[in-house]
Amino acid sequence: MSERYAIYYAPATNDSLWQKASQWLGRDCHQNCELAQPSIEGITPVDQYEFTASPRRYGFHATIKAPFHMAENTNIDSLRRDLKAFADAQNPVEIGSLKVHQIGRFIAIVPAHQCEDVTELAQKVVHHFDHYRAPLSQEKRQERIASGLNDRQIELLDHWGYPYVGEQFKMHLTLTGQVDELAGKLFFEAAQQWFAAELERTYTFNNLALYHEPEKGAPFVRLEDYPLRG
Repeated sequence: MSERYAIYYAPATNDSLWQKASQWLGRDCHQNCELAQPSIEGITPVDQYEFTASPRRYGFHATIKAPFHMAENTNIDSLRRDLKAFADAQNPVEIGSLKVHQIGRFIAIVPAHQCEDVTELAQKVVHHFDHYRAPLSQEKRQERIASGLNDRQIELLDHWGYPYVGEQFKMHLTLTGQVDELAGKLFFEAAQQWFAAELERTYTFNNLALYHEPEKGAPFVRLEDYPLRG
């Protein structure tokens, strides 16, 4: 089975952050349609499209439960029911304000200060839904390790199928793929301007979104939302 699912945080589809970010990436993964990107001074449209290719394919989101193949003896109907029951029982937690930030060689929107409640809720999701995840293949494991993981991240990878969970979780909503120094500076400045109004607000972790990759390499689609109603 080549398809994968993921459980993400994403703002509501009628929220201005979602709409502005979808334009920025050039695709709305809820409507599953491409959009015209805002122009960025100093970046050609072709380069802009290329630099945003990876986050465009995945859709705007913050990873909570990273993409996974479904385990044997599980199915999407069960996952949907479990997501609804889980979300109905969870209290939303405050994210606070957001900022544009460069993480390594890519640009993202992150909490200005990530609180412990956000980290704990994210890990609760990772733990609760882990039995739906098929074991990581050795090929994928080696690929992850080769990206430069430390010992703790390898330990988490082997336990949860993803290295950036628990105390290693840093909430981020990705805006670019890897950029060089000049492009990074231009994208960073452009993002601060494009999202200026959204960065003046505060946000709540109040929703889980189910995303779907129908086949390997295909664009992810935002299937459904599960508001936290506890």
